[in-house]
Amino acid sequence: MFIVYGTRVLKKHMGTTRDEFRCAHCNNVNHYKITRVRKFFALFWIPLIPYSSKYFVHCPICDYGSEVKKDAIENLIHGPAITANEQPEVSSNTENSGFSNSEADTEFTNNTTDGF
Repeated sequence: MFIVYGTRVLKKHMGTTRDEFRCAHCNNVNHYKITRVRKFFALFWIPLIPYSSKYFVHCPICDYGSEVKKDAIENLIHGPAITANEQPEVSSNTENSGFSNSEADTEFTNNTTDGF
């Protein structure tokens, strides 16, 4: 009788990031994918016991990304948690931001001539 055992890797798409990021590899701006990669001990090609779990955030276009910790996943998906007593500070004074009202209201335009 043969006993076949080994390891198996399973990937699960956990969601996308709330904010958009610019990829350092392909230079596209997009919501990154969040993927969990788990390693299992397998018996007869059936994954039975997980022994490793890692989380990755990567570009959906070129799959370039990095590993992140499990506790950072919630902030990437939903943003930082704000309790009822904590409100984000909003400053109506434009002197602190370094922009005048006309500079803050203008949209970004790409003035490059290289076709990107």
